[in-house]
Amino acid sequence: MTNGFFNEVMEGPLAQELAEETVRLCRIPGPTGWTEEICAYVEQKLRAYGWEPRRIHKGGLLCDLGGEGDTLVVSAHLDAIGTMVSSVLPNGRLRLAALGGVVFANLDSENCTVYTRGGRAISGTLQLDEPSTHANGEVRTRERNRMTMEVVLDEETSSAAETRALGVENGDYVVFDPKVCEAGGFIKSRALDDRAQAAVLLVYAKWLRETGRTPGRHTVLQFADFEEIGLGGSAGLPEDVREFLAADVGIIGRELEGNEFSVSIVAKDASMPYDPRVTRGLIDAAQRAGAPYVVDVYPERYGSDAGAAVRAGYNVRIGLFGPGVSATHGYERTHRKAIAAAFATLVSYIGY
Repeated sequence: MTNGFFNEVMEGPLAQELAEETVRLCRIPGPTGWTEEICAYVEQKLRAYGWEPRRIHKGGLLCDLGGEGDTLVVSAHLDAIGTMVSSVLPNGRLRLAALGGVVFANLDSENCTVYTRGGRAISGTLQLDEPSTHANGEVRTRERNRMTMEVVLDEETSSAAETRALGVENGDYVVFDPKVCEAGGFIKSRALDDRAQAAVLLVYAKWLRETGRTPGRHTVLQFADFEEIGLGGSAGLPEDVREFLAADVGIIGRELEGNEFSVSIVAKDASMPYDPRVTRGLIDAAQRAGAPYVVDVYPERYGSDAGAAVRAGYNVRIGLFGPGVSATHGYERTHRKAIAAAFATLVSYIGY
């Protein structure tokens, strides 16, 4: 590993591969608990690269990349925050329940699709219950939350009976338009958390095959489900796992060092510190690769698959790293440089 590996990634085809894979993954629906489509996509890609992934009963999959020594699990989650129909209202519109840390104000007037258990996909829009500025003087100030917002279906329905006749029922998943786009090296989407890191792991698995390299230690990739509700790393891990590295996103905000051009290395989240040996190792790895990095402490509202693994009783050292992403759990944005920095740091950390 040379000090210029990050530059090699940015100047070669890997930066383009990472960006393209991120965009592809962001376009696949996958709210918490409803990740079959994206899980099948990842599984197919890994098999095409010559690996043999296996499913986890809870949801998600594992892929053993080989290598010697203590087992390291590197985990990115496939699930994104999402919503589910909680009730069909008398006017035929839908009330939603949140799956994970949804901020309904960020979804005002956004297009969505209701996936019924009967196999239909019905488009709609999430609106304030009285959205016209001409009819409602409070439209500018009224709080946007799950009790004041409704899904208006693109169907001729004005009653609960008519909506149910379309096949819509409580418990149907509602997926919002990810609004994926790339411009000037920036990638924007509602699903960068954590599709950017899922892309890093996929491209890493492909890179190993293409270069004929073997990980410098026994490495298993996890593509998890249920992370957004705190259960991503809680089950299905190899029995001999000794270290768990959460490949999640870095946060950008006041009093934080994170930015859209660097990899964030997390020393502590909202509930626990990460193993200082792992944190130090990630810092050393970023420095060896010449990757731009920051070290941050997240005092509030942040957890990861690593914390779920510890709470589930796994005897593991934990760490966390990820590309800096702005507006997390909203309309998120990062830059190719941050994703490349995360990739270069991962390769450097594992070695070969």
